[in-house]
Amino acid sequence: MRIYPFSEVITDATSKFRKIKASDYKSDGRFKIIDQGQKEVAGYTDDESLINRTHSPIIVFGDHTRALKYEDSPIALGADGAKALSVKPAIANALYVYYYLRTIKLKEAGYSRHFKFLKQVEIPIPEKDGEPDFDDQKRIAHLLGKVEGLIARRKQHLQQLDDLLKSVFLEMFGEFLKDDSDSSLADCLKIQQGFAFKSTEFIEYGVPVIKIGTVNKGFFDYSTLSFIDEGYPEKVRRYEIFPGDLLISLTGTVGKDDYGNTCFVPKDSVYSTYLLNQRVGKLICHKDVVNPYFIDAFMTLPKVKAALIKQNRGVRQANLSNSDIYNIHLSIPPIELQNQFAAIVEKVENLKSRYQQSLTDLESLYGALSQKAFKGELDLSRVVLPAEFPDIVEEEKTDVEEKQPMDPLFELPAPAELAVLQTAEGRKFLLGEWLNAWLEQMGDAPFSVQAFMDTARQRLGELAEDDAPDWGAAEYDELKAWVFEALEQGRLTQGYDDANNRVQLKGANP
Repeated sequence: MRIYPFSEVITDATSKFRKIKASDYKSDGRFKIIDQGQKEVAGYTDDESLINRTHSPIIVFGDHTRALKYEDSPIALGADGAKALSVKPAIANALYVYYYLRTIKLKEAGYSRHFKFLKQVEIPIPEKDGEPDFDDQKRIAHLLGKVEGLIARRKQHLQQLDDLLKSVFLEMFGEFLKDDSDSSLADCLKIQQGFAFKSTEFIEYGVPVIKIGTVNKGFFDYSTLSFIDEGYPEKVRRYEIFPGDLLISLTGTVGKDDYGNTCFVPKDSVYSTYLLNQRVGKLICHKDVVNPYFIDAFMTLPKVKAALIKQNRGVRQANLSNSDIYNIHLSIPPIELQNQFAAIVEKVENLKSRYQQSLTDLESLYGALSQKAFKGELDLSRVVLPAEFPDIVEEEKTDVEEKQPMDPLFELPAPAELAVLQTAEGRKFLLGEWLNAWLEQMGDAPFSVQAFMDTARQRLGELAEDDAPDWGAAEYDELKAWVFEALEQGRLTQGYDDANNRVQLKGANP
């Protein structure tokens, strides 16, 4: 690794862009607008004069927000604080630099400018024979991108499960939610407030104390816990909380949706006993009237949240009283129906727990990989370059691929025994079987390595689910040999695509 100053690797190209005002953003259009906000794409425009085709790919940095984004297609730049950073192609790969900059924790300066801090960063560049090693830069970016993709997939799974539960709740209880009744939450539950622990009582280890931050995001956040000595007085025992208890946040920020939120103490909790701090409440449900899972879902309804927010007191800090919660009206469904919903929730929550653990593991893996990669401590010998395919079949995507990028083009049969997926030899054998099936189904259509491998990876993921391995350099080498073998056997033919000025392989079965 060689360490470069920021200015030797990156050029501030902001002045090369004509910025577009937020008022001129469109909901759709030919070109993306990237600004310093948290959304990946802020809007769209059809105005080609705003597009800079020279500086691509580009890294966009939020001077106020510290947000970092990468775009490899021509974009329009949003006004107010968006910096367009161009990576010098003779020194570094832009995507590699983007991933490195994301590891940097810049000092928080409020809504001030942060680019002055970013310019102080030094950038490590892999070298080979005294020159920048672009292959290793690409390998690092490719590897981190793959893990990042898995993280996004896990987050998507978690969101889909949440959406599923909301859908089931509305389907099961929709008729009870249409109109309010004379019943209220006061008829269903009681609220236990927390104890006013002093910050001077908190120690590094001991009995965990649940604070407002543990609950106000709508999930149980272990990272916010404080601790007190195990020898707490008898009067505090009434504030003990246990796995499975339902909690609610009673304090938040005016204008934000961080109060009136509920969550359960996880049943597979790290600790067996907790203590409840002030401004956090425990909802004790009358079990013959309501199921806690029903109440937890009910409290997330927009009309319930709106009613709670309407009751907030304070200028900067919003506070809810017990009566604000007790006065929420509802029609109470039969407890048998609520219990059916609770059984569904528990099954989904078990699945969510697995996905959440997988997400945590992937995020830890990403952190460890990026730390080692940018120190030059990562073995990259088994990381395949993104464009590393056999020369004879290296090609651009076909029209069919562009029209249907996510759909399998042909059917790939499942193996007789899924155990074959657990060994490298078994997966290699399966890859050969799938190639044979592909060639039999393709007729005389063009053959694309990328389309075949994308479909094979997708099929592998469907069969192996969370334990899906990936194919590396060894499998690509094997595929190359099979392609040449198919050419020798006449199952593939080699020709020339005049329209695209390249060699093309096609099936030999009209």
